[in-house]
Amino acid sequence: MPSALKSERLTVRLDPERAARLEYAVRDSGGRFTTYNQLMVAAIDEWLDRHTYSAGSAELTVKLPARGGMDLLHEMREDGFGDFDFLVANAIAGYSNTIYEAEKEHDELRSEANLRRQSRRRGLDSLSTGGI
Repeated sequence: MPSALKSERLTVRLDPERAARLEYAVRDSGGRFTTYNQLMVAAIDEWLDRHTYSAGSAELTVKLPARGGMDLLHEMREDGFGDFDFLVANAIAGYSNTIYEAEKEHDELRSEANLRRQSRRRGLDSLSTGGI
């Protein structure tokens, strides 16, 4: 028989497995949640953030490796580095900055090589036309 969480405005019916997981989450939250209501409000806020439009943010589906990816994110979140969205957004920003810098360096090297190649051609052209 499913247990039910009740408040003045909302009743949530849960199967036994979900109820046990919810109780574990409240106990394991490190004092972040002291009531089911706080946990439900946080969960609803997270769901709304993920499934409704919010100006200034966009949604991105990210697939993580089966081994280690989620474990690492959980460890980082538990160590106080932020929620999953924050961690993934910062990882993407850091990676994109790295790629940008590498492309910028590559473009500068290519430009320098082209300038040298052109100056050599000009030197060879002036020799063949009798210049110098």
